[in-house]
Amino acid sequence: MAGQYHQYKLYYSTDGKKWNLLVDKATIKQIYLMNMRSLQHLFRPRYIRLENIHMPTGKFAISGLRIFGNGNGARPDMVKQFIVLERKR
Repeated sequence: MAGQYHQYKLYYSTDGKKWNLLVDKATIKQIYLMNMRSLQHLFRPRYIRLENIHMPTGKFAISGLRIFGNGNGARPDMVKQFIVLERKR
């Protein structure tokens, strides 16, 4: 299907002023249902910026941008109480 691809650029910054390109998908024209990126180098960003280049519908939407890694501080405490609430439809 023509035009059914997503194009974007992902940047990172340590100060929110100088931005470095992390992922460049601005020229791809392939359909990705899930796009996971594993980085081979160590870096310590404070900010992440996503630049939309092309969306199939023309309206930009994002769901599930997740960044994994190790922080600089102590680990948070374990969750002691966890309750799942079901949303009724």
